[in-house]
Amino acid sequence: MVKERNRSRSPLFQVMFTLLNTDDVPDLSLEKLSWSMEPYAADTSKFDITCQIEESSSGIRVEIEYCTDVFRTKTIDRMIGHYMEVLTAVIADADIRIEDIDLLTSGERELLLKAFDHTESKYPRDKTILDLITEKAEGRWGAVAVVYEGQRMSYGELNRRSNQLAHYLRDKGVGPEVLVGICMDRSVEMIVGILGILKAGGAYVPIDPAYPLDRIGFMLKDSKAALVVSVESYAGLLGGYAEGGLVLLDRDREVIRSCGAENIEVGLKPAHLAYVIYTSGTTGRPKGVMVEHGNVVKVIKNGSGAI
Repeated sequence: MVKERNRSRSPLFQVMFTLLNTDDVPDLSLEKLSWSMEPYAADTSKFDITCQIEESSSGIRVEIEYCTDVFRTKTIDRMIGHYMEVLTAVIADADIRIEDIDLLTSGERELLLKAFDHTESKYPRDKTILDLITEKAEGRWGAVAVVYEGQRMSYGELNRRSNQLAHYLRDKGVGPEVLVGICMDRSVEMIVGILGILKAGGAYVPIDPAYPLDRIGFMLKDSKAALVVSVESYAGLLGGYAEGGLVLLDRDREVIRSCGAENIEVGLKPAHLAYVIYTSGTTGRPKGVMVEHGNVVKVIKNGSGAI
């Protein structure tokens, strides 16, 4: 197969390095004729980059010619700065190895170490996820809290329904540090389920119903989930693995609605577990990662700040 040549590039190489280290050529005079060296300014570059270094009795002159369609002036200036760092290092130690030369200029080093590495930030270290949601909802219970594929739910409805589920889960023994699986498709109901688990004081374990059965079984057994919150369509998928039992939001809807809608005070702290998420693991077996409320609050407050 013959590949069509890209005529915007040199077919052999893109960068040329030229060192002119011959003796200075004196001006010549032949009877009535005389000639001397005159500078020549090119309007176009022959290659992507041409670096020409000329040694003379007055010092070393470096000239960079580059294609403006490929490089910006700032990029070339940065390259020149790095090359100067190489020359400085070699002058200081002629035996230095290339890999031991630091190309960064002092300004770039300062930028990387201080400006780009400025990770210190302030966030409420005494708050939980529930605290942030409550603060966001306070005084705006009629505002839209959740939107998914045309479905909408206000803060007031989300608070009422998640509280009812939380009371139901509390009656089944859910509290701080108790893990509860949640196996549902993305939906408004899934948010109710997650928030209900958190409000009961528990930590949720997200389980994708599209996972293979053996992976779902491993996650439930490994996490020792006390219960699994799901829907009837996935009951058969979970029945053999959910040893603690199933809470099906559609089947148990009326029972859950009969529970109290007031907030539950469970004394959650930032150090309490919020959720356990399973990764694929380097060995191929899923590995659970425990995430505390304080970790999530830090991410939210250092990111968009949105709940």
